Amino acid sequence: MIPVDYPYALTASRWEEQEKLALKAVPQLERVGLADALRRLRRAHDACDLDGFDSRQPAQPADVAARLSQMESQGVAKVRAVAEIAAEVRSLASQFEKLCAKEAAVPKPALNLAQTIQRFAATLGSKWNAELADARARLKQWQSAAALESGELRMLRRRLDEGLRQVRALAPKPGATPDPDKPPRRIAFLALASADDCKVIMAENITSNHRNLLAGLMGSGGASLRPIRGNCVWENGAYTFVSDRASSSLAKRLKLAISEATRRSVPVKARRPGTKPAA
Repeated sequence: MIPVDYPYALTASRWEEQEKLALKAVPQLERVGLADALRRLRRAHDACDLDGFDSRQPAQPADVAARLSQMESQGVAKVRAVAEIAAEVRSLASQFEKLCAKEAAVPKPALNLAQTIQRFAATLGSKWNAELADARARLKQWQSAAALESGELRMLRRRLDEGLRQVRALAPKPGATPDPDKPPRRIAFLALASADDCKVIMAENITSNHRNLLAGLMGSGGASLRPIRGNCVWENGAYTFVSDRASSSLAKRLKLAISEATRRSVPVKARRPGTKPAA
C-alpha cells in the first residue's frame, strides 16, 4: 500500500503536452528537463511501497523490530529520494516560469501548469516526510506493545493455559465415586474488572504476585480494583467460575478475557456457591 497519492498535476505526459504547445508558440524557449524529472519523481514515489508504512499491525514481536529496521534504512532513504527529486522538480518548474516571464507569447496554460507543479511537488515531499514520522511513531508504539506481549502477557497466557488444563484434569470421571477422606483439589481464580477491561488468572494457590501481574496489565487504577475470587471447575462441558460475585455478565467478561489472553475461545459459565450447575 502506498499511503500518499501521486498528484495528477505531476504526471510527465501532462507536462509534455503543455511544453510542446509552449515550444510551438515560442520556438526559442528552452527545454528545462522537467519531463524527465517528473518521470524520476513518479518512479521514486512508487518505490516507497514498503511494509513499514502499512497500517496493518505485525503479528509477532520480531516482525515489529524487523519492519522498524527496514523503515529506518530503506524507508528513510526512499523518502529522502522522493523529497530530493521533488525539490529538483520545483526548481525546474520555477526555472521555466522565469523563462516565460521573458516571452509574452507563452501559452497561459503552460505557465499555470508550471506554477501548479511547484505547489504539488512541495506538497508531495512534505506528505511523505509526515507519513515517515507517523509510521515511525506507529511502529514504536507497536514495539512497546510487543515488549509487553513478550513479558507480562506471555506469562499470563502460560498461567491461564496451565490452569485450564488443570481444571479439565481434575474434573471427576464419569461414574467415579468421590472419596470423602480426600477433598477434591480446586483451581482458584482471581479476576480484576473495570468498566472497559477484565483480566483473569488461575492457579492452585493465588498469591499477591498474581494480583500484581493483573493490576499491572490493567494499567492506571488496576491496583485499586476490588478482586473477584473463587474457584474454577469443569461442569457440563464448560469452565465454570464459582464466586460470590458470579453473574451472567461476569461469565461473558471472563470468556473475553481468556480469549484475548490465550488467543482461543473456551466455553465459560459462572455461578454462585451452593447453586446448581447450569445445564
